[in-house]
Amino acid sequence: MKITYVLLISVFILALNGYGESSGANDINAFAKACGSAYNLGGPTCECLAKKADERLTPRGFAFLVATMNHDDEKTAKLRSGLEMSEAMEAGMFMVNTPQHCAGEVGEN
Repeated sequence: MKITYVLLISVFILALNGYGESSGANDINAFAKACGSAYNLGGPTCECLAKKADERLTPRGFAFLVATMNHDDEKTAKLRSGLEMSEAMEAGMFMVNTPQHCAGEVGEN
């Protein structure tokens, strides 16, 4: 009985967080690929960025950033309309502040 409640609560929380809203949310590989393509950064730097984005951004913010890097205007617009202001600010500033930290961590300049 307790397991049923835990499962139902988990599904409800995931639905509220928009987990099912966008395919590829928190897909580290999709982020790294889009990063390399959009910014011409090295693989290790983009992998570092993908991991940090997974840790720091909400699923919607993560998906928004991937869609932006992939130049997917339709998906970007759809996700933007569902972002809270704080999510939008965090996603918007992520690629401004974080690449230099990752480049330093992995030794790329």
